[in-house]
Amino acid sequence: METLTDNRNRTIGDVRHAFTKCGGNVGTDGSVAWMFERKGEITLDFEGKAFDEDEVMMTAIDAGAEDVERDGERFFITTALTDLYPVREKLEAAGYTVEEAKLARVPSTMIAVDAATTPQVVRLIELLEDNDDVQHVFHNADLDQGALESM
Repeated sequence: METLTDNRNRTIGDVRHAFTKCGGNVGTDGSVAWMFERKGEITLDFEGKAFDEDEVMMTAIDAGAEDVERDGERFFITTALTDLYPVREKLEAAGYTVEEAKLARVPSTMIAVDAATTPQVVRLIELLEDNDDVQHVFHNADLDQGALESM
């Protein structure tokens, strides 16, 4: 997670409380950073609009994107950290509307989470996101889809 605070002691106390409440532990600063890569992420939303999937993918790759994934009428484009804004500009110049462009920490490997643990992980993420000092929460949990649907 990334935080921005005027009181480090309060923030770490709140974060530690959230982890303890959900059955986890807080590591030292930067202890899991090696498990994530800094990347750029761009989201294109075509909801209700016509699009050619191959054209979107080729435009993104030609612009310098590393990966393009489709989820329904949304495209999630991954770029190198330094290529985020040049790729965004090229996509906009090609006529695409960028819904979101941000820097993110992308997990290098995912960890499978069983159905019993999934609710605890979801609760932890929600508690952290609700904290005013927490700016971003990143995780490598591959949550059990059956458990998510029943929540």
